[in-house]
This record gives sequence, structure tokens and C-alpha cells, in this order.
Amino acid sequence: AEEIESMGRREKHSIRSYLLNVMMHLLKWQYQPERRGSSWECSIDNGRHQIDSLIEDSPSLEPQLEIFISKEYPQARKIAASETGLPISTFPESCPFTIEQIVDPEYWPD
Repeated sequence: AEEIESMGRREKHSIRSYLLNVMMHLLKWQYQPERRGSSWECSIDNGRHQIDSLIEDSPSLEPQLEIFISKEYPQARKIAASETGLPISTFPESCPFTIEQIVDPEYWPD
């Protein structure tokens, strides 16, 4: 039972980490279009793939995505500001992306 509980914690931590990374890169993609590159694109694609895999393996995580996003977005915003050199006020205080947009491999902000 402890091993299963520990595995669940690891999966939650992993999905939260991937969500943070995807949101941070989506913010950078949207607010610093002149710096878009294959590195950001690959990071977003990989994060989306990993999120999809984790949800496929543990469907019970899907209903928690909204909670994870609300908890991780402030850090994604802070990192995006730090990495772009833009003021944190550039980025919305609450996540501008829907769950569907975050995980949709076809979605790219303008």
C-alpha cells in the first residue's frame, strides 16, 4: 500500500512539473514571439506528450488537472518573467490557457 501511495505521489509531482514547464513555455511563446525557437517548441511538445502519457497510465489524475494548473501557474509566470526579462506584470495573474489548450498538441498562442 505504501509503494502504491508513493507511486501516486511521484505521478502527481511529475504531472505538476510538466504542466509548469508547458505553461511557462507557452507564456514565453506568446509574450516573446521574436525569441520562438525549436527548443521551446520541443519542450512544449515533450511536456504535452508526458502529460498525456501520465493521464493515460493514471486516469484518476485528469480531474485534478485544474487544481494542479492553479497551483503551478504562479511559478510558471515567475520563471517566464525571469527568463524573458519582461516584468512579471506582463503575464496575466491567472492562467490564460485552458486545460484543453495546455494539452492540445495543435494549440500555439499567437
